[in-house]
Amino acid sequence: MIKSLIDRNGLPLMVLLLILLISISPRIPLPIHIPKRSFDLRLEDIFLLIILPIWTWLLCLRPRIYIPTLLLPISIYLLITIITTSYAIICHYTVWSRAILYGLKEIEYFIMFVLVANCIRNREALDKISLSIIFIGLLSAVWAFYQISSGVGNVLFNINALEGYYRHERLLSHYGIGLMGEISPLTVATFFSFMSFWAFSFFLSYSDRPIKKIYFLFAGLLFTVCSIYTGEKISLLYFFLCFAVLSFLDFRKMAPFIIGVISLIILIVLIKTFFIGGTSFNSVERVFHWQSYIGGFVSRIDGWRSVIDTGFPFFLTGVGKGGLHHIFEEAHNNYIKLLFESGIFGLVSFVWLLGSIGLLCIRAYRHGADVIDKVIGGATLCCLVSICAAAIVQDAFKPVLVNSIFWVFVGITAAVDGIRRGEL
Repeated sequence: MIKSLIDRNGLPLMVLLLILLISISPRIPLPIHIPKRSFDLRLEDIFLLIILPIWTWLLCLRPRIYIPTLLLPISIYLLITIITTSYAIICHYTVWSRAILYGLKEIEYFIMFVLVANCIRNREALDKISLSIIFIGLLSAVWAFYQISSGVGNVLFNINALEGYYRHERLLSHYGIGLMGEISPLTVATFFSFMSFWAFSFFLSYSDRPIKKIYFLFAGLLFTVCSIYTGEKISLLYFFLCFAVLSFLDFRKMAPFIIGVISLIILIVLIKTFFIGGTSFNSVERVFHWQSYIGGFVSRIDGWRSVIDTGFPFFLTGVGKGGLHHIFEEAHNNYIKLLFESGIFGLVSFVWLLGSIGLLCIRAYRHGADVIDKVIGGATLCCLVSICAAAIVQDAFKPVLVNSIFWVFVGITAAVDGIRRGEL
């Protein structure tokens, strides 16, 4: 009786709590020495440690365990990563503390994925969780607009930089959407764009509910504005990638999406006209310097050449996770970084994994038996395409907030696939 109650209601509630903890990103800096890295213990890490025994117990009581289709490419990628990193530690290409930090964090993402995929067993839970994602995004948007209106990037808890560790204190204060802030504006821009994808996917799917459509359109535009206010130029690209992906999935939805594009253009004009001048968030202007987009990309190319020239001897074996951090700490191209961390086989296995996620999303959208299946499949596919595009010019698969929420979304999509095939 107790097991049945927890299995039906408690597990979806765990997913919601996990998403909330990830989104507000509270973290505790610890004085652990890792070269060129600070170590933050996040509350979702603690939460996972607490619920993993409960989840494992409930899973073992089930007649069968749901094995998502992504488990094979994930296992192969992890195996290659463990082999290349172990070899790199022996050869002193990487420091064991950095290798463990980066390696365990990736394993944690995959644990989140499997956990979420097995916690959702019906479409009622899918509905509640998907709508709750929009609500959690709105909480962060309210906090962000408080920062914008006050003209200062406040965080609820002020965290002083630990002595000897590398921290962008100015960025931490200016881009802190969570309780304790985020260091990178890319992280914040991507988070809000991910939230907008869910809102826009809802907007396009509820064709017979005009009031809900207006609500989801408003939420999507609000998240997009928050993304733009980080000053990240890629925030506008995220929006148009969302337009392209959702149009690719169903060309009949192009007309309502054009309404969203027009609304966004109006909002951009308002932002440029009334809000840029008198605010301390002057970096917003960077988004509208159109000529700098090409210039920024060209400047990246020179950096890639330097990294490729230095890392070419490690083309096959790689330098391990976190290896040669004085050279590869910021490659500004996640695929090049992965190539020289895990070797060519690690890169191929990771690209295979990304392609498998894409097929999973398309299956959920094309073969979904319910509207919520299409919402989830479309939104997660937008997240995938966007993070893959960002990875061309940034180390997009590195930020914790972005990747944690991404793998939770992939887990929700895997649950859609499992429910459709009767495996949950």
